[in-house]
Amino acid sequence: DAFPTKVWEQDPVAVAIRHDLNILFDNFPQGSSAGTDLREKIKEAYHGTLCQLKLENGHLKAEGGNCVKPRIPNIHGFFHITNLDFYRNDENLNWSRIMIGNHKFSRRWDDQLAVTVPAAMRAPDKSWDMNTNNVTLEVYHNSFYDGHVRWRGGGGFQHWWRQYSDERFKEGRAQCNDWIRNGG
Repeated sequence: DAFPTKVWEQDPVAVAIRHDLNILFDNFPQGSSAGTDLREKIKEAYHGTLCQLKLENGHLKAEGGNCVKPRIPNIHGFFHITNLDFYRNDENLNWSRIMIGNHKFSRRWDDQLAVTVPAAMRAPDKSWDMNTNNVTLEVYHNSFYDGHVRWRGGGGFQHWWRQYSDERFKEGRAQCNDWIRNGG
Protein backbone atom coordinates (compact mmCIF):
# COMPACT_ATOMS: atom_id res chain seq x y z
CA ASP A 1 0.00 0.00 0.00
CA ALA A 2 2.95 2.30 -0.66
CA PHE A 3 3.48 3.71 -4.15
CA PRO A 4 6.23 5.65 -5.93
CA THR A 5 5.13 9.01 -7.30
CA LYS A 6 8.14 9.89 -9.46
CA VAL A 7 11.36 8.49 -10.88
CA TRP A 8 13.83 8.46 -8.01
CA GLU A 9 16.90 10.65 -8.26
CA GLN A 10 18.68 8.35 -5.82
CA ASP A 11 18.55 4.58 -5.62
CA PRO A 12 17.83 3.76 -1.95
CA VAL A 13 19.32 0.27 -2.32
CA ALA A 14 22.56 1.77 -3.63
CA VAL A 15 22.63 4.22 -0.69
CA ALA A 16 22.17 1.35 1.78
CA ILE A 17 24.90 -0.74 0.15
CA ARG A 18 27.33 2.18 -0.28
CA HIS A 19 27.11 3.02 3.44
CA ASP A 20 26.89 -0.60 4.65
CA LEU A 21 23.58 0.08 6.39
CA ASN A 22 21.42 -2.46 8.16
CA ILE A 23 18.26 -0.42 7.62
CA LEU A 24 17.44 2.70 5.63
CA PHE A 25 13.96 3.88 6.57
CA ASP A 26 11.56 6.48 5.22
CA ASN A 27 9.84 7.66 8.40
CA PHE A 28 10.57 7.73 12.13
CA PRO A 29 8.88 7.68 14.51
CA GLN A 30 5.55 6.10 13.62
CA GLY A 31 3.72 4.97 16.69
CA SER A 32 5.38 3.25 19.60
CA SER A 33 5.43 0.04 21.57
CA ALA A 34 5.40 -0.05 25.36
CA GLY A 35 5.18 -2.26 28.39
CA THR A 36 7.07 -3.94 31.18
CA ASP A 37 6.85 -7.14 29.14
CA LEU A 38 8.58 -5.34 26.26
CA ARG A 39 11.45 -4.47 28.59
CA GLU A 40 11.75 -8.10 29.64
CA LYS A 41 11.68 -9.34 26.04
CA ILE A 42 14.45 -6.92 25.03
CA LYS A 43 16.48 -7.84 28.09
CA GLU A 44 16.12 -11.56 27.36
CA ALA A 45 17.11 -11.19 23.71
CA TYR A 46 19.91 -8.62 24.01
CA HIS A 47 20.99 -8.78 27.68
CA GLY A 48 20.42 -5.05 27.94
CA THR A 49 17.67 -2.46 28.05
CA LEU A 50 16.28 0.06 25.61
CA CYS A 51 14.76 3.04 27.37
CA GLN A 52 14.96 5.83 24.79
CA LEU A 53 15.30 5.93 21.04
CA LYS A 54 15.60 9.00 18.85
CA LEU A 55 17.17 10.29 15.67
CA GLU A 56 20.48 12.06 15.96
CA ASN A 57 22.51 13.23 12.97
CA GLY A 58 20.39 11.12 10.64
CA HIS A 59 20.69 7.80 12.43
CA LEU A 60 19.18 6.09 15.46
CA LYS A 61 20.51 6.86 18.91
CA ALA A 62 19.58 4.34 21.59
CA GLU A 63 19.89 4.66 25.35
CA GLY A 64 19.52 1.92 27.93
CA GLY A 65 18.98 2.43 31.64
CA ASN A 66 16.67 1.51 34.46
CA CYS A 67 13.34 2.18 32.77
CA VAL A 68 10.55 -0.03 34.05
CA LYS A 69 8.01 0.47 31.26
CA PRO A 70 9.78 1.74 28.14
CA ARG A 71 7.90 3.33 25.25
CA ILE A 72 9.90 2.62 22.12
CA PRO A 73 9.15 4.72 19.01
CA ASN A 74 8.94 2.58 15.89
CA ILE A 75 10.40 2.76 12.41
CA HIS A 76 7.43 3.16 10.07
CA GLY A 77 6.84 -0.10 8.23
CA PHE A 78 5.56 1.18 4.87
CA PHE A 79 8.98 1.54 3.22
CA HIS A 80 12.48 0.61 4.31
CA ILE A 81 15.51 -1.12 2.84
CA THR A 82 16.83 -3.83 5.16
CA ASN A 83 20.00 -5.87 5.21
CA LEU A 84 18.59 -9.37 5.61
CA ASP A 85 21.97 -10.77 6.69
CA PHE A 86 21.73 -8.54 9.76
CA TYR A 87 18.11 -9.40 10.55
CA ARG A 88 18.70 -13.12 9.97
CA ASN A 89 21.66 -13.44 12.30
CA ASP A 90 21.10 -15.75 15.28
CA GLU A 91 20.74 -12.99 17.87
CA ASN A 92 18.13 -11.06 15.88
CA LEU A 93 16.19 -14.18 14.92
CA ASN A 94 16.13 -15.03 18.62
CA TRP A 95 14.68 -11.55 19.24
CA SER A 96 11.92 -12.31 16.75
CA ARG A 97 11.09 -15.60 18.49
CA ILE A 98 11.04 -13.92 21.91
CA MET A 99 8.99 -10.97 20.65
CA ILE A 100 6.37 -13.19 19.01
CA GLY A 101 6.23 -15.75 21.84
CA ASN A 102 3.03 -17.78 21.69
CA HIS A 103 1.12 -15.02 19.88
CA LYS A 104 1.98 -15.67 16.23
CA PHE A 105 -0.86 -13.61 14.77
CA SER A 106 -1.08 -10.84 17.36
CA ARG A 107 -0.74 -7.24 16.21
CA ARG A 108 0.58 -6.08 19.58
CA TRP A 109 4.16 -6.79 18.57
CA ASP A 110 4.38 -6.15 14.86
CA ASP A 111 6.78 -5.70 11.97
CA GLN A 112 7.62 -2.13 12.96
CA LEU A 113 8.90 -3.22 16.38
CA ALA A 114 10.57 -6.27 14.79
CA VAL A 115 12.88 -4.08 12.66
CA THR A 116 13.29 -1.25 15.19
CA VAL A 117 14.66 -3.11 18.21
CA PRO A 118 17.53 -4.98 16.49
CA ALA A 119 18.58 -1.78 14.72
CA ALA A 120 18.50 0.15 18.00
CA MET A 121 20.22 -2.49 20.11
CA ARG A 122 22.97 -3.61 17.73
CA ALA A 123 23.48 -1.09 14.95
CA PRO A 124 22.02 2.37 15.60
CA ASP A 125 24.82 4.02 13.60
CA LYS A 126 23.98 1.76 10.62
CA SER A 127 20.28 2.63 10.84
CA TRP A 128 19.60 5.74 8.79
CA ASP A 129 16.59 7.94 8.20
CA MET A 130 16.17 8.78 4.52
CA ASN A 131 14.86 12.31 5.00
CA THR A 132 17.69 13.60 7.19
CA ASN A 133 20.21 11.94 4.87
CA ASN A 134 18.81 13.73 1.79
CA VAL A 135 17.11 10.71 0.24
CA THR A 136 13.72 12.06 -0.83
CA LEU A 137 11.65 9.52 -2.72
CA GLU A 138 8.09 10.85 -2.25
CA VAL A 139 6.65 7.41 -1.62
CA TYR A 140 2.87 7.75 -1.19
CA HIS A 141 1.29 5.93 1.77
CA ASN A 142 -2.01 6.76 3.47
CA SER A 143 -2.18 10.30 2.01
CA PHE A 144 1.38 11.18 2.99
CA TYR A 145 4.60 11.43 1.03
CA ASP A 146 7.48 9.71 2.83
CA GLY A 147 5.35 9.37 5.95
CA HIS A 148 5.41 13.02 6.95
CA VAL A 149 4.34 15.36 4.12
CA ARG A 150 0.54 15.41 3.81
CA TRP A 151 -1.02 15.21 0.38
CA ARG A 152 -4.07 17.47 0.54
CA GLY A 153 -5.81 16.22 -2.59
CA GLY A 154 -8.08 13.68 -0.89
CA GLY A 155 -9.47 10.52 -2.40
CA GLY A 156 -6.48 8.23 -1.89
CA PHE A 157 -3.79 7.05 -4.25
CA GLN A 158 -6.06 6.20 -7.16
CA HIS A 159 -7.27 9.81 -7.12
CA TRP A 160 -3.65 11.03 -6.98
CA TRP A 161 -2.79 8.70 -9.87
CA ARG A 162 -5.59 9.98 -12.10
CA GLN A 163 -4.78 13.59 -11.34
CA TYR A 164 -0.95 13.67 -11.35
CA SER A 165 0.69 10.60 -12.86
CA ASP A 166 0.66 11.97 -16.45
CA GLU A 167 2.53 15.04 -15.28
CA ARG A 168 4.79 13.69 -12.52
CA PHE A 169 5.40 10.02 -13.31
CA LYS A 170 5.05 9.26 -17.01
CA GLU A 171 7.37 6.26 -16.77
CA GLY A 172 5.27 4.69 -14.04
CA ARG A 173 2.01 5.50 -15.75
CA ALA A 174 3.10 3.72 -18.91
CA GLN A 175 3.86 0.54 -16.96
CA CYS A 176 1.35 0.56 -14.10
CA ASN A 177 -1.77 2.41 -15.20
CA ASP A 178 -3.95 -0.65 -15.76
CA TRP A 179 -2.97 -2.16 -12.41
CA ILE A 180 -3.60 0.97 -10.38
CA ARG A 181 -6.72 2.11 -12.21
CA ASN A 182 -8.31 -1.30 -11.71
CA GLY A 183 -7.28 -1.63 -8.08
CA GLY A 184 -4.34 -4.01 -8.46
